[in-house]
Amino acid sequence: MTTPSRSPDRDQADRLRALVAERRAPRSPESAAPVLFAGAKGGVGVTSLCWRAAQSLAGAGTPVLAVDASLDRPDLTVAAGASRGSGPDLSDVFALRSTLAETSILVAPGARVAPGQWGPESPPVSLEQTQTLATQLAQHDQGLTLLDAGAGLRPLLLPLWRSAGLVLLVTTPDELSVLNAYATLKLAQSRGVCDAAALLVNRCYDQQEADATHDRLAAACGRHLGFEPPLAGWIAELPRGSLRSPAAAAAGSRLATYVRYALRPAGRAAA
Repeated sequence: MTTPSRSPDRDQADRLRALVAERRAPRSPESAAPVLFAGAKGGVGVTSLCWRAAQSLAGAGTPVLAVDASLDRPDLTVAAGASRGSGPDLSDVFALRSTLAETSILVAPGARVAPGQWGPESPPVSLEQTQTLATQLAQHDQGLTLLDAGAGLRPLLLPLWRSAGLVLLVTTPDELSVLNAYATLKLAQSRGVCDAAALLVNRCYDQQEADATHDRLAAACGRHLGFEPPLAGWIAELPRGSLRSPAAAAAGSRLATYVRYALRPAGRAAA
């Protein structure tokens, strides 16, 4: 068998896989710990990236449960077209009225969504309730779980960050987003949940811009926090209104590749 040539994406994915291996015992993507998507700030594309990854992974044969866990508004629920009607959502999981499996809605072959129902009328969520969700996530063994955790690190979501085998912190190349990514990592370190975090740079022009963005953040973290988050990868800027375009599908495939390589046990051949 010939050895495939190396690429920047493959090198990034291998570094990411090493990070996950340090955090968790290796498992296959079909039974791996959750992958949590969090934004450096609002508007960086967390929800669209999470859902694109879910679609691509499911399309490649990995069953996926995408959980709308942002606590602010049900963006993932809307993006996935997961209308719950009168059915249960995560508020019912928090209240112990339903299980995570009972709330999930099949929205595409192999892809299920556990809808959120957040808004001014929603009951407040406690740390104990998000721990309940984390416990149910640990028991979910019907495929890979992706979490849309919204922007930043909210204290209420600490149990979800702790449960994750991989945290993809999404930033864009602009200075404000990078500063917010640093603030999120600083808080994550103070709460003991930074060890699974890796940077995902969205809306990049090219690899060079992604590397420059990562270098700025890694330098600040190394200088002030004593660690440097790895670069998980980057996603190109998509034209407006192109979420169903070939470019969007390619971005989803790229995301799925990052996740699969990170979660694949060392030595296992790529699919």
